[in-house]
Amino acid sequence: MPGHKDGIRFLNKLYNEGLISPDFALDKDKKKMYQDIATGKVGMYAEDAGESYLISPPDTYTVLQKTVPGARLAPLDPYTNEEGKHTKPAYIPAALNIVIPKTSKYAAEAIQYLDWMAQKDVLFAMTYGAEGKNYTLTDGLPVPLDNEDTKQSFYNKGDYTIITNGTDFGSTDKNTEALSLAFIEANRKDATQAYKNGLTDGLSPVRFQRPIEAEGKYGKALQDKYEQLIVKSMLAKPADFDKTYDDMLKDYMASGGEAIQKERTEAYKNMKK
Repeated sequence: MPGHKDGIRFLNKLYNEGLISPDFALDKDKKKMYQDIATGKVGMYAEDAGESYLISPPDTYTVLQKTVPGARLAPLDPYTNEEGKHTKPAYIPAALNIVIPKTSKYAAEAIQYLDWMAQKDVLFAMTYGAEGKNYTLTDGLPVPLDNEDTKQSFYNKGDYTIITNGTDFGSTDKNTEALSLAFIEANRKDATQAYKNGLTDGLSPVRFQRPIEAEGKYGKALQDKYEQLIVKSMLAKPADFDKTYDDMLKDYMASGGEAIQKERTEAYKNMKK
């Protein structure tokens, strides 16, 4: 995309000035990042909206406040383009495609299960548990209780409530308010702002009317090459940046990138006819 190379060049500058962890390329599970945040070594970082304010593991904010008294994690929305918009990637409206193979012996039961989960009371219970045990109500919205049963049973609720990406309380504002209630009261204002930042000027990927076959063929290998492009371009000496980036991009495009680009372009043109 336009501006990508400039963005990576800026990361190269930050890295060479010692402002990015020298271990960033090895920190795929983000444990080192969380550790550096919790010990007050990080000034800015990117994280999923609201994630920094959770009281479940790794509980980075709570640890930070103990190690650096008075420290605060403030939400920012710094990605501003020439139009003054804070554009960022957004999810597509359908966050998950649920597929039941036609060869399945239990297709009817699978549909019955999804239909059961789609009932509002069932989905609510799967998401929040039992009132008094896992949550209390504030203005009709659930406030999760800070106890071990709630932490252990609902930290990954989004992974098994597959019929929806979160619960729907009727509006974006209500949904954001409900999400913020999952955080301790002192953090709710910042958590709410973090969610609002994440929703502002989001750009969803183009939804094609058919699968892009080249993505299935080259996608995994290209993802690995893309990660290598990012890492090697950031680690390069500033004088070597252009050559490193251009060589890596050329290899990326020759290894399937061009095929995907061509097929996507044709598919997009056909959608517009």
